[in-house]
Amino acid sequence: MTTTFVDVPLTTHATDVVKFFCNLIHEVLEQEKVTELYKSLVALVETNLPRLVEQILSKHETVLGLSKVSEVQSFFQSLVVLIIRLPANQIAECVTKYCTAITSSSKNAELRLKTLTILFNFIESGNSARAEIFQNLVVYSSKNELVDSVSPYFKFVHDWCRSWGFNKVESRKIFKVIFEAIQSTKLYSNSYLDAVVAYLKTYEGEKNQEEAFPVARFACVHAITLDSVVQFDNICDLSVVQALKSSKVKDDKNVYDLLTIFASQTYSDFEAFRKTNPQVFSQLGLDVGKCQNKMRLLTLATLAVGVNEITYEQVKEALQIEMDQVELWVIRAIYAKLITGKLSQLEQVITVSSCSRRAGKEVEWEALQQKVEAVRSNMHSLLEVIQRARSQVERPY
Repeated sequence: MTTTFVDVPLTTHATDVVKFFCNLIHEVLEQEKVTELYKSLVALVETNLPRLVEQILSKHETVLGLSKVSEVQSFFQSLVVLIIRLPANQIAECVTKYCTAITSSSKNAELRLKTLTILFNFIESGNSARAEIFQNLVVYSSKNELVDSVSPYFKFVHDWCRSWGFNKVESRKIFKVIFEAIQSTKLYSNSYLDAVVAYLKTYEGEKNQEEAFPVARFACVHAITLDSVVQFDNICDLSVVQALKSSKVKDDKNVYDLLTIFASQTYSDFEAFRKTNPQVFSQLGLDVGKCQNKMRLLTLATLAVGVNEITYEQVKEALQIEMDQVELWVIRAIYAKLITGKLSQLEQVITVSSCSRRAGKEVEWEALQQKVEAVRSNMHSLLEVIQRARSQVERPY
């Protein structure tokens, strides 16, 4: 059964929702009970629509347990459309009851999450009731290991908070819920990291940032762990992350020092840190071998900045590897899109076409400027040669 509500009077709409509901539960209830329920619900259509919604939601367990899943979803869609047609104060009341009912159990968790998503998507974007629904979505998904189902929403949260008129503190509460959900997954992804960085940005300009140190530490570890993260500016520049170096907690300072190595230093710096602080990696939950691999690739990218060629010997020394491993690491760097270029086994050099910058720091911009100046100088010399050649050509008259 599919129902479309276009310019239908509210009471007619409500009656259709009641009919839809009763037709659905007829699958599990005797006809006599369905008829009795229908009469009691129809009586509320003209008198108390919020009460009608509440009564229907009280039977949500029955509806969510039905076999016709597509019809169940269609029913909740029709119920949500009824809710959003109510006066604003009644919408808020019904939203709370809807969220409470749907999140009351983990049975049929995926279907419950979908019904919450229906409510979230139908509520107008600027309505602050969406914030309540979204928090329920995130918390429920976290409890039922379904965070990936709602993570695509995370990138929109900053804009939503603005549309809801939230200040920093109110926005921070939303991001905290997201952070706790992400933390519960024990997984790493770029979208998760972006959400955590957005959370930390709510502390910019705040004097007391210590409460955010665990989050900042988590962001640092997350960035270090992800192979796809090769630029760390957006994390290093956060005032909360900067504050870690002055923290009284040793793990905070250690993770900051390690982050700065990954951001702009080399494999030899990493090894010096590792040998001095061997316990740090296990304390932070980092895999030493994976960290070493990533630092070797980042170091190779740094070697390629501002040069046209790198020798095999330079790679061997910088990455602290054997000569027969050089080509393997260069190929890995090319595959990771950190550098583009060609290998010459005969000449034992790598010709560099381009490379990924690790950070927008002055040293790398200076290298780029030097390359531009070199090209400019070469062009100027070429023009002088052409002009001299032209001046020596005999005129035909």
